[in-house]
Parts: sequence; C-alpha cells; structure tokens
Amino acid sequence: MNQPPERDLIRYDQSLESLSGRIRETVHGAEADRFHLRTHLLDDGTHLVVVGGFLDSYSFVVLEQELERLIARSATSDGSPAACQETRVIVDLTELEYISSSGVGVLMSGAARLKEQGGALTLANPTDTVRDVFDVLGML
Repeated sequence: MNQPPERDLIRYDQSLESLSGRIRETVHGAEADRFHLRTHLLDDGTHLVVVGGFLDSYSFVVLEQELERLIARSATSDGSPAACQETRVIVDLTELEYISSSGVGVLMSGAARLKEQGGALTLANPTDTVRDVFDVLGML
C-alpha cells in the first residue's frame, strides 16, 4: 500500500525528549487565547518552536505567522530560496493539549514551504491525544 504524501512531508522524532540543554537563545514568544509558543535557537542553528495549549481555528494563525517569520528570515534579500536550504525547524508538541484540522493544516503548509526550499520540519514529543490525531489522518 502506498504511503500518503503527508508522511514524506513532516518528520517525526521521538528521540528529541530533552532539547533544553541545546538552547542557545530564546528569540521569540507569542500567545493567543489558550495557546502559546516560544521559539529558541539551538546550538546547531535549528529553530525549536515549543507549542502548548490548544492549536485550533482561533490560534493557528500565531503558529502560521511564526513559521512564515522563520522561513522569511532565512531567505536571501533577493527572495531566492538558496539560504533556506539549511532551515531546520523542530516543533515540540510536549505542551500541546489539542490540535484541530486548522492546526494540522498550518504544520503541513509550513513543512511544504520548508521542503520546497530545501529545509525540513520535524515534529517531536506529541502527547497521546495529539499523536492520535496524526495517526487517524494517516500521518504517523
């Protein structure tokens, strides 16, 4: 049976349990109703986006804007994707209690943008509830 294309788009890594020791600096934070995120720069240049609370149709725009900010920041001044080849984003789901289809959509969209520019998006440490959503969608 063929794997859904989503499986090729987003990487999953259960071995990323303790990333806090690799944080070089915290570069951004944002909040919405019942949702928050913090973006850190790791020692190898990877962006770690820690999300928590409820990622739904009201809050997905906060994560969408953050992923766009990271992608745009990596682009060269002429807008070419050349500099994005090394853009790596890990979205840590440890604190995420709920994800709706809007939340899944923003992760898929961000992963697609990064992949087309040579980068990658990895999901780490989903809670059982969040893991079940990805499993039902055939993404695990």
